Amino acid sequence: GSGAQYEDGTLTISAGGIYRISGTLSDGRILVNAPNEDVTLVLNNAEITNTSGSPIYIYQAGQTVIQLADGSVNMLTDGSSYTFADAFSSAEESEPNACVYAKSDLTISGSGALTVNANYKNGITGKDTLTIDSAAVTVNAVNHGINGKDQLIINHAALTVVSGGDALRSTNDSDESLGCIAITDATLNLTAGEDGIQAETNLTISGGSCTVQTGGGSTV
Repeated sequence: GSGAQYEDGTLTISAGGIYRISGTLSDGRILVNAPNEDVTLVLNNAEITNTSGSPIYIYQAGQTVIQLADGSVNMLTDGSSYTFADAFSSAEESEPNACVYAKSDLTISGSGALTVNANYKNGITGKDTLTIDSAAVTVNAVNHGINGKDQLIINHAALTVVSGGDALRSTNDSDESLGCIAITDATLNLTAGEDGIQAETNLTISGGSCTVQTGGGSTV
């Protein structure tokens, strides 16, 4: 449609709307640059690899939803280094630095499955509020697993995270109302080299189950 353009391995979405993504992209990305517009990406058996950056980079949007289509199996994979070679990236700011990187509010939902293989640094990073709702998400990350800087909200989701750093984190330390994690009726399996769950301010867990191994585990 008129809101999407593909060129040189990048699918750029520049207008609000619903975009259905399926198939394989062996070296490229989805770039959302739709200021103040609401964008929904429906992943339906999509496999995207980007050897030099984020497979999904939400640069500007009002709110963004990644919806996992019913019964679908989706995979996102990045390379071991990023080039920061375009106007949307910054090596100085290390931006983007995650396999899924969002500079707007991001919600991941749906009854499909998503696997994120982060070989550079982080798995999923939202610079504002990151919500994972009723989705099955697996993250394998060299550094941190899932980060919602302002807030990380997990509802009725099944998360498996293996990370070299923190598994789940929220890091905003400039506002006492932010930097928080809220988990409701979720199933968590977390294996972290550092913290399993790290909230800058408040951590709330209600219902569900949680298995956590950190720092290589305990010998006791």
